[in-house]
Amino acid sequence: GVAVLTAYLAGVSASSIAVLPGGFGVVEVAMISVLHAGGVPMAPATGAVLLYRLVSCVVVVALGWFAMFARAA
Repeated sequence: GVAVLTAYLAGVSASSIAVLPGGFGVVEVAMISVLHAGGVPMAPATGAVLLYRLVSCVVVVALGWFAMFARAA
């Protein structure tokens, strides 16, 4: 629990200094590093962070596009 919360906070903090929109790259590295330092093996930490970013960014954008097109039709 503590490692997950710390990883989330590290990702949010890293996104404020990121060069790319959404903090792509920087957020993932920060979150994976914190999870790994908290005792989560690298492969599961990477998978969990990528799944989180997929849901929190890509799915949200896709739903927004869908809603925009549905409203226009």
